[in-house]
Amino acid sequence: MTVQDPIDALILRRREEFRERVRRQYRLRPWRARRVLERHDTLIRHLEETRAARRERARLVAAGLLPASRE
Repeated sequence: MTVQDPIDALILRRREEFRERVRRQYRLRPWRARRVLERHDTLIRHLEETRAARRERARLVAAGLLPASRE
């Protein structure tokens, strides 16, 4: 049995609560709910990719493989 990170569990729970709120809010317009949730998922994915790129850049700078200045 694996132990789940409490922060990851909190994030997943909050995302699911958001999805339920959107579904309730647009219960008579399911196409709108799908569109809002799709945009939200796209935004989350973009933020995760950006965070990963920043972590990788910081790792490369710390290793001395990349200059610290962006110029």
